[in-house]
Amino acid sequence: MKVTESCARCLWNRQRHLTQDAAYLSEIRQILDSRQENDCAPYLVYLFNQTYERHFGQRPSYREAKETLNKSK
Repeated sequence: MKVTESCARCLWNRQRHLTQDAAYLSEIRQILDSRQENDCAPYLVYLFNQTYERHFGQRPSYREAKETLNKSK
């Protein structure tokens, strides 16, 4: 599915809410500006995640917390 301009804007805004780091956001902008017609949103998010890890390290996993919460229900 093609990433439209409105979809790209939403993806951009989500990244801006994570951080105001100029170097990180510059790379995110470059990914968005150089996207191919066949690139889909999940692929761009994958690229964003790789960029995030290079700048800030791996995000905390919520898997254990989710499993614990789901078992208690």
